[in-house]
This record gives sequence, structure tokens and C-alpha cells, in this order.
Amino acid sequence: MAATQDQGTYVQHDITSGGNARSYRLRLPKNYAPMRAYPLIILAHGCTGNGGTPFPIEQASGDDAIVVALKSVGECFEYS
Repeated sequence: MAATQDQGTYVQHDITSGGNARSYRLRLPKNYAPMRAYPLIILAHGCTGNGGTPFPIEQASGDDAIVVALKSVGECFEYS
């Protein structure tokens, strides 16, 4: 799928899921190619985090992965 955001930087996206306003930050590789398969890295912050400052995982993955940094509804991710 073609990129609809800036590449090589985290971009916040806002959605509604289960009636709750949610957000996540997405980083596409600098030279994102829509026909290429990329590894997907999903980051979930710890308790008292906010998902606003993702770990610099792109230093380890370089421009060879798509990174999604999640933000919980409360202070922690919870299973129900």
C-alpha cells in the first residue's frame, strides 16, 4: 500500500476502537517501498508511560522495519 505519511519519522494517528479514542505512532522506513515486505515492530509502553516517546528501535532496525508505538487507554496495558 502506498505511504500516506512522511517517511523516516514517527507520525501520530488517532482512531476510535471499542468506543474509546486511541492513538498510536507509526514510523515507515525512509525509503519505504509499497511492494516490499517489511518486518513489523510493535512497541507498548510500560506502566506510567504514554507512548509519546518511542524507544529508538529504528537505530537497531535501521530502515528495514515498520514500527508502531502504541498508547494505552489508562496508565498500563491491561488484559480483560
